[in-house]
Amino acid sequence: MALLGDTLDFSSMGFKPAVYIIPDTLSTNRYSLIQLLNHDTVYLSETVIYPWPTPAQFKHAFLNMIIPDDDYERAMKNLSYMEMRERYENMPMDGSMNYRNFIQKQTARLYYAGGQLPPNNLLNPFAWAQFIKAWKEGKFKRYNND
Repeated sequence: MALLGDTLDFSSMGFKPAVYIIPDTLSTNRYSLIQLLNHDTVYLSETVIYPWPTPAQFKHAFLNMIIPDDDYERAMKNLSYMEMRERYENMPMDGSMNYRNFIQKQTARLYYAGGQLPPNNLLNPFAWAQFIKAWKEGKFKRYNND
């Protein structure tokens, strides 16, 4: 509510302020007004926010910072040769490996089913030579540590 001759101040952040004086020549008790405001550029001073109170604390934190590994370094750690070798040796056979093993045994059995005898190392002269050599070297002696 305003009276004749009152001054209205319009202001908003980012706009230039405007002033309107209600004329004293109004003949009705109602008056409608649309006040357009012009854009204004507001310059704010620079504000720098650091989580460290002093430059010395920043330097200390920066120099002692532990930088996390990037994707490449994590991948190289996960694919290290020794770790993959250990995983390979401790991994049980899966379905495809069991199938392959079964088929290889089945195929070997079919070769010998046609009348061919499986190899017998009791008749192998090289196996006998290795056995006699090991016997002479004493590799079959029992040692009682009771």
